[in-house]
Amino acid sequence: MVVAGRYLNRIFGFGIKEDVIDYLLNLENQISADIKPEERLLEIVRQQVTKNNSKFIFDNYIPSSCWGAIKTKDGQTEIQISETIFEKIMEDYGILDYKGALRRLKDDGLLLSEPDRLFKRVTLIKEIGRQKCYCFKLENSMQTQPQINNAGLGDVDIFADMKNAIVEEL
Repeated sequence: MVVAGRYLNRIFGFGIKEDVIDYLLNLENQISADIKPEERLLEIVRQQVTKNNSKFIFDNYIPSSCWGAIKTKDGQTEIQISETIFEKIMEDYGILDYKGALRRLKDDGLLLSEPDRLFKRVTLIKEIGRQKCYCFKLENSMQTQPQINNAGLGDVDIFADMKNAIVEEL
């Protein structure tokens, strides 16, 4: 984000001061550092399922292009994502070393898998048979949402410096 901002600043001459860009970089780094990799991975899974929900089997709905399934039971949701789709999502987000985060999710009971694996073989479509899927267990509550620690930020308007820089340029 910051690199793109610097690039656009140079090309189009937006006049955004480097200290504002540095401030945003530091803020972005602080927020990223406060989120554990497994929480980030789980949040990405949630976002992708929300964005692409029409590609998941749910109740009696079977999509023509199937990424996985969403199953609910006893106040819990299980998201089953095909191994190849999950790996592509991780690649798209630039996450190449996700196995450690998956192990921690498994240890926390949020990844359902075979005893010696990080995946579970499930039948998404009966005619195709069992296939490897990453299966995430989510409680239907806010308890599983990752918490971002914004310590030191308080009620600060994070865009105040940027707004002031733009006004100064005008």
